[in-house]
Amino acid sequence: MITSYFIKKKVQILAAAERQRSHRSLPFEQVKSILILYNAADHEALQEGIERLKAAHKQVQTCLFVASETLAEEVKKSVIVVEQKALSAWGFPSEEVVNRLSTVKADLLIDLTRPGCYPMQYMALRHPSTFKVGLKYPGQEWYDMGLLVAERNDIAYLFEQILFYLHTIHV
Repeated sequence: MITSYFIKKKVQILAAAERQRSHRSLPFEQVKSILILYNAADHEALQEGIERLKAAHKQVQTCLFVASETLAEEVKKSVIVVEQKALSAWGFPSEEVVNRLSTVKADLLIDLTRPGCYPMQYMALRHPSTFKVGLKYPGQEWYDMGLLVAERNDIAYLFEQILFYLHTIHV
């Protein structure tokens, strides 16, 4: 049985430390590599936005969280796949997976995971990217740029909004 208590506590500690660092932003033109973290269930909804980033000559890599569904061949092409069945009893991904993700070079990290997906939040907080963007659900206020999720919880729409705001950043 996997419990989320311990990983939730660790995420809270890492998020508090992350809030203390100086926040940075990067003009979209200067972004060369992007790492996107998301739930495998949202794969189809996010493909159009991911393809647009690739068409803009950005190196895009993905990290997926798979709760229980089987992986399609297309999804297996992600750089990192975190499966719930492979989490420790305390809800943590293996240190090997965390280290492998940490070695992925990314100027920009976009976290599109759903609330309560603590393994992905943990990995996003541990990643060394200097510019982190994500969806601000309660308890997830540690991003350099966050999109507050209100009534419309459509992941494709939220991803489009993030991309729109990224294009408007001029430092």
